[in-house]
Amino acid sequence: MGIKFSEKLEFVIVTIIFTSCSLFGWISLILNPSILKNLFKRVDPGAGLLPVIILAFISLSSLYFFLKTINIVLDKQNYKKLIIFERSNFIVIYLFISIILYVYLSTYLTFIASTSLFVILWLSVLSTKKEIFSMGFIYELVSTFIFIILIVYVGFIKIMNTPFP
Repeated sequence: MGIKFSEKLEFVIVTIIFTSCSLFGWISLILNPSILKNLFKRVDPGAGLLPVIILAFISLSSLYFFLKTINIVLDKQNYKKLIIFERSNFIVIYLFISIILYVYLSTYLTFIASTSLFVILWLSVLSTKKEIFSMGFIYELVSTFIFIILIVYVGFIKIMNTPFP
């Protein structure tokens, strides 16, 4: 059978995990000043830029989950509406497998091709059948792809000269 958690408890656990990771990351970054020494001094930010960017995203995610958890617990609203994806208990396993395949494919295909396959796959999985054949799905697909290309490709490959496969 297995343990079945309530959605409130799941939001609390996710909030604790994200907040713990964020705090651990910021404390580790602050206690290691050699990483941050060139961050704001020159045009080249050095090795400290990527951890700051990732920790900013994790911190924003923890803030989002914290506010969502407070909203669920205090307002006593129907929290089932807040769940985006309910179709499978194995969604985390599917995501983990697809990330491994994405890394494997990106070594043999180009970054753009493997990212395109990953985005198409997950937008298809997370959308209903009615949404997939709508024009909104195409707009989501194109805008997500453009966003990924602008952030990762231009930011890392063109600006920071990071080699990608």
